Amino acid sequence: GHVAGLVARLDAERGAAHTPANATLLDAVDLEVEYPEAQQVRLFDAGVDLVRCLRGRGLVVWGGRTLSPDPRRVYVAHRRLLHLLVRAIRRAAAPLVFEVNSAELRLSLVRAITSVLLEAFRTGALAGSRPEDAFRVVCDETNNPPEQDPGQVVCEVEVAPAVPMEFIALRLVLGQDRGLEVIEQ
Repeated sequence: GHVAGLVARLDAERGAAHTPANATLLDAVDLEVEYPEAQQVRLFDAGVDLVRCLRGRGLVVWGGRTLSPDPRRVYVAHRRLLHLLVRAIRRAAAPLVFEVNSAELRLSLVRAITSVLLEAFRTGALAGSRPEDAFRVVCDETNNPPEQDPGQVVCEVEVAPAVPMEFIALRLVLGQDRGLEVIEQ
């Protein structure tokens, strides 16, 4: 419960894109178990984020990783940022679900998605000094050929979370039958 409270506090203070690693638990007073250094290293290597008692700092979350073996899903901050972005993109794309695949629809989707990503960039959630460094959105005839189902639109999105700076690729498929589907590539 204390770590969940810490994450909620950090969300309010800094936003969901920031890691809980190295953050101090304010209301916790002690650990039930303190592991020896060698065991801490093994647990960290296994992806376990420990809470450690550090002199002068108190109880600190030591790590910001998930337990996923998938390298694209290693960082808690990345997962939380992607969930936040997907929710915002779903809301922005919702009015467009029943539109026919056309150049106008694709432009509307690019604008809606870009608006969400620009806001994330402005708040520091995405890397780079310019939006072009932080994200890319492609939704045109290159990924929507004429033979494609007219009730389906594909957008390719890449985002670079602020830390560490590496792109995460998403494929967004807007369809009349199922709304917006998000596939992480």
